[in-house]
Amino acid sequence: MELTQKADILSGMLGLRAAVFLAAIAVPAGVAHAQAGPDTRFEDGARVVWTAAPNHADVWRAMGEADLSRSDVGQWAVVTCVIAENRRLTDCAILEQSTPDTQVGQAILELTDRYRARSTDASGRSVIGRRVELAMAYGGTRIP
Repeated sequence: MELTQKADILSGMLGLRAAVFLAAIAVPAGVAHAQAGPDTRFEDGARVVWTAAPNHADVWRAMGEADLSRSDVGQWAVVTCVIAENRRLTDCAILEQSTPDTQVGQAILELTDRYRARSTDASGRSVIGRRVELAMAYGGTRIP
């Protein structure tokens, strides 16, 4: 089973904040580990289908721009946004994070312009105006 499938199963079983389980990228010793990207869901827990999302390079760039460092290892954040008419994210803000001084929330905010949602969810409802949550842990940590 692929790691992303395991992440989907864990996230579904434990909820968005309970278990963000994302693949840690192998890096040389002494360098912080990074996640493949935020886990995303609608506020009601339904999965968001994206037609565009950040790639691996985008995630690394966002982490660099947010100045994530070794002090951020083990930290996490949840950002909330609204899906606009153009299916892009708008009105994004940090909802919660592990500590007030972590830069993980800022890294997620740096990624929000890379997302574009499918116009309807799995049940055929419009996604316009719906709130989504993006959660990411830095260094393989789980979000409580």
